[in-house]
Amino acid sequence: MIRREFLAAIAVVAAAPSGIAPTGAAAQGRGSSVPEAETLIGGLAQRGITDLTGQETAQAERARRFRTMLTQNFDVPTIARFVLGRYWRVATEPERREYMSLFADMLVAIYAGRFAEYQGEQMRVTGSRTSTEGDILVASDLVRPGQNAPAKVDWILRRDGSGFKIVDVRVEGVSLAITQRDEFASIIQRGGGQVSALLQTMRQRAAQVPR
Repeated sequence: MIRREFLAAIAVVAAAPSGIAPTGAAAQGRGSSVPEAETLIGGLAQRGITDLTGQETAQAERARRFRTMLTQNFDVPTIARFVLGRYWRVATEPERREYMSLFADMLVAIYAGRFAEYQGEQMRVTGSRTSTEGDILVASDLVRPGQNAPAKVDWILRRDGSGFKIVDVRVEGVSLAITQRDEFASIIQRGGGQVSALLQTMRQRAAQVPR
């Protein structure tokens, strides 16, 4: 079975803003399709496969390219706020600053290297719809060699000026934003409710980014 981390890497993981359910609003909508959002996701997926896969790409270069794609296409500050959840309110200002600084580094460390595991998977956009709140869900299939059924990957987008930013990714119905939030909450709870415990883990993960 293909690992969820690799599916997330192909999808280029993201999350959603605090106070808004990242997996519900867009999925409930039955509005009109948004072809430009479909084009964005199709192009992003293809770019990820083209630029980030292949054993000949050095890990440091793969990490650099992944970071560029992440910051250009995802609302990383909003992602970070949602994933920290209720602990954002209890974090000190220095803790918040360090957390925001470490967040992208941690994502790069976790996901960039997964593209080296690529074995011919292809992303196929299958449609889109809008919600009453204005969110856009772009549905796609990840077609896997040797597998009869594709993996379902849904992308949640919001308008950002004249373009879009991705605010969540659901892999086989599982929100990667909520999964990451639950992991962070568990780390903090094990650390006695201190955000500093999470920061220590994030420092360790971020240090694994190839330089």
